[in-house]
Amino acid sequence: MPAGGFSRTRNVDYDDDDIYDDDDYFEDDAGDVDAGGDGMTEDDKEQMRVGTVKVREALGDMSDFTSDEQIQEALWHYYYDIGKSVSYLKNKLGVAEPKQEAPKQEKAKPVSRFDQAASVADQNAPATTGKHTHTRTPF
Repeated sequence: MPAGGFSRTRNVDYDDDDIYDDDDYFEDDAGDVDAGGDGMTEDDKEQMRVGTVKVREALGDMSDFTSDEQIQEALWHYYYDIGKSVSYLKNKLGVAEPKQEAPKQEKAKPVSRFDQAASVADQNAPATTGKHTHTRTPF
């Protein structure tokens, strides 16, 4: 104890086994998850099987370069979203989908007020004859 006799903290003895029980955090029976250890239910397996077939169809010729494991990993990551999985795999294979570019239309640039004034002044200016009409005044 400190010299004053007061301790700021209290010494509390406890046993970790009394507070934390492994049975609360670990279940031997994992519910409807199979005993294979892959964490997939029967519904997951069916979705994976159907999704793999659909992704292969969507990939077309590129499906020859993609393994079932790669397809299933993409399906699992994107929650069985076929479109996102196909896009991911195409990007991973380095074959991006060609983007449809709209033909660019030349947009006429609006004429500024300065250009409008200059063209009006040019139209109203007298035609030059090539001779100097101004005379110079001496200073």
